[in-house]
Amino acid sequence: MDDQNTKENNQIRNSEYKELVDFLGVKFEKLDWKFDNIDKKFDEVNARIDTLANRMARMDDKIDDYHAEQIGMRRDIDRHEKWHFKVAAKVGVDLNH
Repeated sequence: MDDQNTKENNQIRNSEYKELVDFLGVKFEKLDWKFDNIDKKFDEVNARIDTLANRMARMDDKIDDYHAEQIGMRRDIDRHEKWHFKVAAKVGVDLNH
């Protein structure tokens, strides 16, 4: 009889363990799904950050190019202005007024 009770108690305990394992399995699957979704969102955010960083780098390059172009144009304008003053002086026109 004592062996029978022990056997029944073990079966009940095993049944309870199986229920617990099944319950925890479902919970862990839900957590795994949530972590997968979080990983996907992080990947999306990282992709957006990379895109923005690339755009900012391209804008920085364009700003540098524009600045260099402005410096070149200023140099050309200064040279033309000097040329105009030389020509004006040779023909007797005073451009300083």
